[in-house]
This record gives sequence, C-alpha cells and structure tokens, in this order.
Amino acid sequence: MSTLTVDRVYSNLLTHLQHPRPSISVETVVNTVPHYLARLPLPNPTQLTAYVISSPLWRPVSLSNSRSLMTAYRTAFHLKRNIIQEEAGGWLGRSPQALLAEWASAVMKGVSRGDPQLRVIILGGILQGLNDFIQDDVKVWTRDRLERQVIIACAEVMEELPAATDIWENEFNSNTRPDNNTSDCTFLSILPISMSQSCAVKETIFLYSAYTILPLVDDSKFLALDIDNTFSSGNFLSGLSQSAVRGSGGLITIPQESPLVNSLKTLDQNILYKDAGSLAKLLARCLSAMPDRSPTAVRSAFQDVALRMEAVTSKVGRDWNASALSDITSGDGIEIDSRQISTDIWRALKTLLFTHLLISLSILSSLVYLRPLKAGSEQPSSSTIAESILRSLYNQSFILSQFGGIVSSADTFKELKRVFYTALDIIAADSDSQACESLVNELVSHVQADIDIVTDSELTPTHPSRQAQTAFVLAVIEQLMNLLSDHTIKDTVVRFCTPYLSDPSHRETFESAHSVMLSIFAAHSSHNGTSTGTDQPNLAARLVPFYVDCLIENADDGRLNVSQLRLAYSSLVRSASTHQDDTLVWLCVSALLAHIHASSSARMPLHLTLVSMISSVPRSLLPRVLEEVQKILDKAEDHQKAELKKAIVDEIMHKVGDLEKQTVLQWWIGLGAEPIDGSCAENIT
Repeated sequence: MSTLTVDRVYSNLLTHLQHPRPSISVETVVNTVPHYLARLPLPNPTQLTAYVISSPLWRPVSLSNSRSLMTAYRTAFHLKRNIIQEEAGGWLGRSPQALLAEWASAVMKGVSRGDPQLRVIILGGILQGLNDFIQDDVKVWTRDRLERQVIIACAEVMEELPAATDIWENEFNSNTRPDNNTSDCTFLSILPISMSQSCAVKETIFLYSAYTILPLVDDSKFLALDIDNTFSSGNFLSGLSQSAVRGSGGLITIPQESPLVNSLKTLDQNILYKDAGSLAKLLARCLSAMPDRSPTAVRSAFQDVALRMEAVTSKVGRDWNASALSDITSGDGIEIDSRQISTDIWRALKTLLFTHLLISLSILSSLVYLRPLKAGSEQPSSSTIAESILRSLYNQSFILSQFGGIVSSADTFKELKRVFYTALDIIAADSDSQACESLVNELVSHVQADIDIVTDSELTPTHPSRQAQTAFVLAVIEQLMNLLSDHTIKDTVVRFCTPYLSDPSHRETFESAHSVMLSIFAAHSSHNGTSTGTDQPNLAARLVPFYVDCLIENADDGRLNVSQLRLAYSSLVRSASTHQDDTLVWLCVSALLAHIHASSSARMPLHLTLVSMISSVPRSLLPRVLEEVQKILDKAEDHQKAELKKAIVDEIMHKVGDLEKQTVLQWWIGLGAEPIDGSCAENIT
C-alpha cells in the first residue's frame, strides 16, 4: 500500500472519529484503530489516541463501547510488540523494551487531556496487553507511569460522583441523570473491569490502585461503590414462590414465561452483576485500606456495608424459604426442563455468598486492629458489625449447607470458616456476656418459631432450610459457650440441643448438637469446678447422667461412629473428673460397664470406649478401670484382642499422663501380654 493511500485512509479514519454518525459502522472504526496505532511511526499514535479519546462515538460511555475500546488498545499493544520483535536486529539497535516504552509513552500523551473515564479504559487496555506477556517486555518506569495514570483517572471519576450522604442533591439530580446504561453505575462496573482484568491476573495492581485512590476521594463518595445494587437489592428471587410449582407427578416445574425467569434475565443483564467478583475485590480492598482514616468514618462505612448485605441476604432468604424449591434436596425433584433454571438460581446464590464472604473478610480483618470504643460512645461497636455479618451468614445458611456447612471437616472452603470464626472471635472479645446471650437467644427463638419470623413461611423441623439454620445456630452456640450463663445454658441451650442428640437423620445437626453438649462440659472443666455463675458445678453435675445415657444410646450403628463415641465419652469423663470426688466419674464408667454386660452384640465399640477411659479417669480410679479392661481382654476373641491391644498401646503412648504411665505400664507387663515393640518402648519409657 502506497504512502498516499495510507495517508488517505488514515485521514478518513480521523474524520470518522470526529463525526457523531460516521458513514461506516462503529465496529469498523474500532477494528481499524489498532492497525494504525501499531504501524504508524511516532508521534502518530499520540495524535490518533487524542482523536480517539475526544471522539463523540463513545458518548455516552456504555459498557459495550468501553469493552470494545479497551480491547482495541489491548490488541494494539500485541501488534506493536510483534512488529518491534520482528524488526529488532543488530547489537547497535535500540532494545525492544525501549521501543515499546516509547510507544506506550506516546499513547499516554494522547490521553493526557481526555475524559477520565476513557483514560481508564484506554490505559487499562494497554495494561491488559502488558500482563499478557512477561514482565520484561517494558521498562519498570513505564508500567509505573501507566499505573499512576490509571490511579489519577479513577480518582477524578470518583470525585465527580455525588456524595452518598447528600440526600437532597441526589434527589434533585435523579430526574436529570442519564439512564442506567450511561449513569455513574456504568463506570463503577467499568472501573473494576479495567483494573482487575488488566492488573489482577499477575500483579494485583488494582488492589494497589484502590489503596492509592482512596486517600484522594471523599469518604461519602467512596460509598458509591454500592454492592447491593449488584444483586438487585435482593429481589432477584421475588417471583420464585409463584413460579416454582409442583406438577402432577410431584416434581417442581418452573415455566419459561414465569416472573422468576424474567428476574433472572434482568439480573444476568445487570452490568454490575456480570462483574460482581471484580467489584467485590475492589470494594474489599478499599474497605481494608480504610483503617488509615478516622475511626468514626471507618466504623460508619463498615456498618453501612454490613447492614446493606444483611438486608440483601434477608430478602433472598425470605424468598427462597417461601418457595417449594427450598424443600428439594436433589435435582431429581425438579422437572428436566426446569433444571437449567435451577442451576441459574444456584449460580446467583453462590455468587452472592462469595461476594459477601470477600467483603466481610475484609471488614473483619480490619476490625481486629481498631481500638475498642470508650464507654458511652455512639459509634457502632466492632461486635455490632460482626453480628450483622453473622446474621447475613445465617440468612444464607441454606446456601452454606451445599458446601457441607460450617462444621464440615472438609478443608475446601477456608474463606467461609475464616469469616465465621473471626466474627465470633470479635463478638466474644468485644461483647459482654449479656450481649452474647442476647444473640444466642435471638437465633434460637428464630429457629424454634413455628412460623419463620423472617420469611413468614412454615418451616418444619425436617425442612432443609430449618436444618441448615439449626446447624448454624448450634455452631454459634458452641463457640460462645464460655460467655453464657448457667441460666441460658440450662433453659435455652440444653433444651434446644436435646431433640437433635438422638436424631442422626441430618448428620450436621446431630454432630453439632453433641459438640455443643461437650462444649458445656469443656467450659466447666476449664474453670476447674468454678464459674462466674452461682451453680456451674451443679449444672454440669446434673447434666452428666443425662448425657451418659445419651451417648450410650447413640453407640449403635448409624449414629456416633467409634471415634466420635470414644472422643465424646472420654471428654465427658475428663470433665467429670474436675469435681472434688470421683462419684461422677465412676457413674460414667459403671454405666458403660452395665451396657457392655447387657449388650449381646456389637460390643466392640463399647469395649474400645472403655479403653479410652484409661487416659481419662483420675489416678485413684485407674486400677479399677484397668481391671475391667483386663476382664474384657481375657474374654475377647483373637481378632478382637489384637484390636483392643492396639488401642491400649495407643492410649499408653499418646494419651496417658506421666504420673499415670508407670501404673499403666506395670499393669501391662503384669498381663503377660506380648511386649510393646522397641520403638514403642522407647517412646513409653
């Protein structure tokens, strides 16, 4: 192509860029820009970029044209890099890094006086191209200049946003603002897109950028990054109860023309929802940077975000529990034609959960470093904010159950457990016993209500949502046990746990209920028989016979497994041994022995549980327990005897205390049994 032809085509491109309605399509214009950006000599990229950023084609700024423009500059970077590498040669020539840095500088000159939104988009495209390749493609100072320009442009845009606290100004401007496709919300979606996609892949620059932007922006304007609009203020399931109906065969069906499907389509078209992850990361990083500001502004911002998320999750939980779909535990209960809609619902619910966890973790991590409030302060306390986050998790308990719940032993959802336990740690450290008891009583009364006070729907004890709520509340109680009074434990906690102690149909609530009971005894044991309450020893003593019978009842197959039974029983005995006499301890042992003698089959779990008593009973009762263990060994068959001896050796090696070890070793040697192997003997002696 001749120079004249190139000049004419290039001139036509500049003309089209300056015309609000060019004779060719905008897509053609955009696709032509990367070619000339990469191939024209300097300083033409500066001129072309200046024409691009001032072009009326991008007015008003929308998500579609911003994406295409960002892609154009990303493509231009790729083309320029390939051209430089192809033409590079000779040891006297300039390095490819220097040439590419010179080209990037020329582009930055072209955007220097342009609209800040378009500057973020254009420079974000170049940063995307940078991160597509190795770090050595450009000079460090070039990357630094690009980052700084993005930061400045972001700050300028956010500075133009209306203050979230300026209610009158917002109301006045509400009638004069453009529609949603061209509003500030559009840029709020573009901002995390450009920053996260261009930077987070390798260098997480958008995190650094958010931290750097924050001091340049007013606190109230920072709150314009409103996460609740991402999920339509929690209304995306508002049509679920009317849309999900049971057919003649008992299967759930959701018509394609139902209100729910329309709500999901609207949500999917929401520009904020499409990039919820990027927006949540940006907001989370901004929140984590806020402790550098005044404590009043920090706490107010944290509470505002937490309350917004609580409102969103409450609405979602209400709509879910009021629907027939909430009673389905597998996809088999849904019509085949409606299963894709169910999948879309769960994708939105899980996106909501992940977004909430990401933001909550940032808030909680920052709350840990805030100074405690002075008495009488009107600022929201750390525990108040943490309680709001905990309530949001409670509202999403039906989603948590899909990941195994809070107490799942699987180590696959660390963020969930970090948010849950950090919130409880803050509540326990920042609250008094009365506040913790109020929280526990609130959650328990909610779960026990015949009609759900939040969802206004009937949830039976076997309803999946009710079971998920119960497991969540039990996990909360277990962690706050040390701060609960005897009155609350006796009248609220024990009564709440009792129905689930012998009901293994829902495994999570079953195991959680036993964990709560053991935490009662552990709390008593940690006080060595004393407590802040008036009758803590008596309370624990009264509970021991009840829980002994409960454990023995759950020794059958399908209930507590052998490991759980041994751990629970030994923990109970160890707690009972903190009393002044051995009456309660021997009550536990004698009840176990009575059940062993009365049982005609499946006694091996009980035998192993008795072996666990070797390391749990006080020294004064140890000889009597060893005598009973010896009787069982004498009567056991060969394969049972081998398993029992293995369990005894494990108790001696790892669990028996130093004072009791000599007594146990003498008993073991006196049995005339096979000696412990050399490595074990070294560990024992």
